[in-house]
Amino acid sequence: MSDQVGLSSSSLNSIQNLQRIDRSQGINQNELSTGRQDSRRNIIAELASKSLTDRASDLATVKNDINEGLSTVESALGGLDSIEAALNQAKAIASEYEKTSDPTRQADLQKQFNEISQQIDYLAQDSGYNGVNLISSNPDDLTVAYGGEDGSNLTIKGQGADSASLNLSLSVDSVDAAINQVRSSAETLGQTSSILSIRADFTEKLQNNLEAGASDLVETDLNKNAAEALALQTRDQLATAGLNIAAQSERAVVQLF
Repeated sequence: MSDQVGLSSSSLNSIQNLQRIDRSQGINQNELSTGRQDSRRNIIAELASKSLTDRASDLATVKNDINEGLSTVESALGGLDSIEAALNQAKAIASEYEKTSDPTRQADLQKQFNEISQQIDYLAQDSGYNGVNLISSNPDDLTVAYGGEDGSNLTIKGQGADSASLNLSLSVDSVDAAINQVRSSAETLGQTSSILSIRADFTEKLQNNLEAGASDLVETDLNKNAAEALALQTRDQLATAGLNIAAQSERAVVQLF
């Protein structure tokens, strides 16, 4: 039976201490390199930070959807503005038509009016955004979700602004009625645009606050980490020296036998 030689309790303690220091140094170096607390140091803060980060990420998607809705409304408003300008031209033609009794001139004015009506149809048809058109001959409705826990959203009703939807005909009264209808649609959509802009700004601020809060929860103090790194290095050197002394003592004891 051979003799078994084991480490003394002093050597074991030194080795275990070195292992603990090595783990602490790993955590410290990770924090120095990332600027974030290591999750092994504060798992609760890490989980809370992740929850805030996930919520901020969800809000980023919501904000994009709101901005998409805003762009859709702005496209419709741009179309309405151009349509009103075309209607003003149509009104001038209708006014002249009603003042003349010359059939040839009336026919020419009718042709001009029809061309403007066609341009109005084109403007209404081309005022969509990303496949959604709020003022075409068959207008879409649009629902924009705000991302709140209560499922709040804003539904935008489409309002046709083509010549047929405006009941446009070659008379001043008809054109005036069409202009009033376009202005009413523009006013409604303008209010919607303001609401979406306010909501987009609010969502962005909330997202930024959540991201800042998540960062604060896990942000590390680099000055403290630097001081800790120096302290750990000193502890490592002392522990290594202690292990060497213990090992030398054990060898000295063994040599006595």
